[in-house]
Amino acid sequence: MSVSPDHAPVVPPLPTDEPAVPSDAAVGASGCTLLYVLPKRWSLFYCLTKTQWQKLRDRHKNLYPDWERCSCPKGCKADSLDERWNYDKVTHTKVFVGASFICKGCHWLKSLPHRIETWLKQQTGRLPEQSKPPHIIDCLGWSQEQVDVLRQRDLRLHQVESSRLQRVVQQAQQGKATVVPSPVERLSPAEVSSFIRPGQVAVVPWRLDLSALSRYGYSPAEIEAFERRMYDVAAERMASITSW
Repeated sequence: MSVSPDHAPVVPPLPTDEPAVPSDAAVGASGCTLLYVLPKRWSLFYCLTKTQWQKLRDRHKNLYPDWERCSCPKGCKADSLDERWNYDKVTHTKVFVGASFICKGCHWLKSLPHRIETWLKQQTGRLPEQSKPPHIIDCLGWSQEQVDVLRQRDLRLHQVESSRLQRVVQQAQQGKATVVPSPVERLSPAEVSSFIRPGQVAVVPWRLDLSALSRYGYSPAEIEAFERRMYDVAAERMASITSW
């Protein structure tokens, strides 16, 4: 269904603080232009080992004995440990603030990558037939028109970000930009010089703050190890920036 933007229904606020545009430019201390980018699926779930992730789930359950039901209207079974992040746009820092168990339907709504994957499958006819209305309608009470507006908005954002990243790829191919696998303050001056030539745009991942993991009993050394792991994953993905 196509919805006229002038008469589109209001979409309820989404349960996420992720920036509408996950890439942003700034000027670094060295005077070079820094393009901060959030890699897709850059979270504890995707970066920790299965054992580490299971331990985090177990620690959360011990802290919150009533974890089994989602807070959605129908109180659906909560089986997804959803990470909650704040995004400091001034310092380009992704800050872990906690987690909560929610149902799969609410987790889908909160995750832009999951929604984009669904919309793209729908566009190409690869989305399986549903036996009942989706959770967003059946439980959360959205109308089909609101879902249509959300889909159009998500796909526009996906197109904008894909175009921006493609321009970055072209700049890199022309030598005008370079991908740096870490925020520059984590690199030595020699490393910065080896990555960035004068006049180049430096494409860097956002900074991380996982200090709130201390509430789950993790030590500063363990938290630092998790941060290093997440930066390692960002570096791996930045080697193929078009896959973001």
